[in-house]
Amino acid sequence: GATPVVSEEVTVTSTPLVLRHLDGILVPPEEASATPWAFMIDNQVDARPQAGVAHARVVIESPVEGGITRLMALFAPTSTLTEIGPVRSARPYFIDWAQGWNASYFHVGGSPEALEQIQVLGNRFKSASEIANGWAFWRSSSRVAPHNVMTNGERIQSLADRKGFTSSTLPVVWHF
Repeated sequence: GATPVVSEEVTVTSTPLVLRHLDGILVPPEEASATPWAFMIDNQVDARPQAGVAHARVVIESPVEGGITRLMALFAPTSTLTEIGPVRSARPYFIDWAQGWNASYFHVGGSPEALEQIQVLGNRFKSASEIANGWAFWRSSSRVAPHNVMTNGERIQSLADRKGFTSSTLPVVWHF
């Protein structure tokens, strides 16, 4: 005999995805303009290999002093990376770039000029140093100081939440 055919109507609702301002990845609308995390990353030979940089959405490299460069790695604030670093100290021009991205800026201290700039900016700039927030970072025993300060997505999310770094938006809009 013939097998009866049963048809069933299925309704699927989905949230439309939009381009994230940071990198053009399709995300839910509430994530599209979320403030990125910016990390000062050591780029000296002794600091390599860096952790997490390959997963950064944008990386800015600039000379610091002594013929070396540092990186500012920008991540989506939903990063779940298990290791990011080595995290190093702030410099004024990186602060300027982090401000341009309206980023939450994570570092280990800074040059005197950078620390003064952060102090002058006050709560207009979302900055968190390992020096005042040591619990959100650790020193890796497999690396030599000062190239050994590491963190991860979970700790930084906790730090960002405690400091209220999650409420602003990213003003930069790239066209993809």
